[in-house]
Amino acid sequence: MPFHDSVRSSVPSRTDSARLPGRAPAPVPGRIAVVCTAAAAALLCAAGPLFAQGMLRGDEYLRQSTALRAVQVAPGARPSGSSDAFLDIAGTLSGTLGAGEEQSMLVLSEGMSWAVRCGDAALPPLGARIRVLARLQERPGGPPQMVLAGWAFASDVARAQASGRQAASTNLGARRRGPGASRGGSVDHTAYFQQYADAISRINPRLSRELVEQLTRVLLETSRECDVDPRLVMAVILAESGFDPNATSRKGAMGLGQLMPSTARGMGLRDPYDPARNLEASIRIIRSALNRYSGNAGWKDLNWEHLRLALAAYNAGAGAVKKYGGVPPYRETQNYIAKVASYYRQLCGEGGSPAR
Repeated sequence: MPFHDSVRSSVPSRTDSARLPGRAPAPVPGRIAVVCTAAAAALLCAAGPLFAQGMLRGDEYLRQSTALRAVQVAPGARPSGSSDAFLDIAGTLSGTLGAGEEQSMLVLSEGMSWAVRCGDAALPPLGARIRVLARLQERPGGPPQMVLAGWAFASDVARAQASGRQAASTNLGARRRGPGASRGGSVDHTAYFQQYADAISRINPRLSRELVEQLTRVLLETSRECDVDPRLVMAVILAESGFDPNATSRKGAMGLGQLMPSTARGMGLRDPYDPARNLEASIRIIRSALNRYSGNAGWKDLNWEHLRLALAAYNAGAGAVKKYGGVPPYRETQNYIAKVASYYRQLCGEGGSPAR
């Protein structure tokens, strides 16, 4: 997948969103048409709820909605239907209630809030505009409850709907132009050096100008060398450390990319808190994970599953991914993937609120 041409003007931060000048980026190309966390939603059985783990891509959401014959709920309307019916609700995640298997997500729709039981499913950041598939389930002596079957970012669903409408004409146009016409080419991100530098400065204003420029050079040059979108790298570093080179986790992970001591040694780092070396190593680890799960595919040939598994390995380790045959069932890892995806989508200009 070719590089994008700039950083979006809305840069996520753990405390605020900074404004960046510059041109809007190209749409996310290649087979990663929608960059967001994707996990197959578990359908609900009559014996009880099986909560969806993670979120759905826009196209997956539409397929699920069609297969389940979900009834779309108008904004602000009261969800209703027979037991075991599925509803398609558009709204904003306003909070949660309860914990563990009893946890419910609160979906705000035009002033009305609805509780959808979600258990330990990974959820979007607060304030995110979402679409929710929910099953109406009878409760003895009470009104039916809504149980989560899957959710997706509203923008992803809208894009999938638009892509479906445009697919025929787009494919025809590509055939007319020839097989190479729609592939695009790698953009030299160094042309947007100042935009990336400004973004890093706004994420962590405590960094010196010299260090920001050094990190920007490493980010752009190593990302290009490794054929990785630098905005994905920024999303990972933002989720890991908020661009704090001195960050140390309770488990002992160190520096910008939160490298564990054994990982740092394996990458040849004498000082894991050296920001430039830590960042370079983190980018190479990301590319190594992508290679592992994609068969050494270039960026333009990656799909979401490759990216999802690479992020899971970065967070939980390749051993855990191998053990479970995919993303481990750890809530921390599932939330991590959702957080990085949310940051990446914002850096690509797709909106949404920063993860908390």
